[in-house]
Amino acid sequence: MVDPCILHFCFRNSDRAQFADMLAINECEEDAQDDGSVEAAAYAVDGGFNDDWEKFADSGVTFYGYHSQGAYYGEYLFAAFDGQVAYVPCYDTLPCVGVQEDMQLVAMELDSVRRYYELLEKAKEYIHGHG
Repeated sequence: MVDPCILHFCFRNSDRAQFADMLAINECEEDAQDDGSVEAAAYAVDGGFNDDWEKFADSGVTFYGYHSQGAYYGEYLFAAFDGQVAYVPCYDTLPCVGVQEDMQLVAMELDSVRRYYELLEKAKEYIHGHG
């Protein structure tokens, strides 16, 4: 069953070949930036390509972005740098962390948000810091 979403992500133009197949099979808009980055938006992406992000990260490609909610999954932010990838659920592109009945944050989810921001900072520096 197809469960489409909208996918927004950014990567270095020099890494475009890694994303070529994914970009070709989706209705996609790309916008090359002066700093050597590409901002892309793909429409009708099934499942947000979550399985592919792991493969891209394993191959050493650096990227970051988010995908919208589908019928069977929520919105997610993602970032990859140096073979590592982090995903966090979000609402309106802000990370979400669970809160227990006793008003304590779910520590594991907070750690995931920290890891996401660490990778996001490195990914942005790599993608936008090298024109």
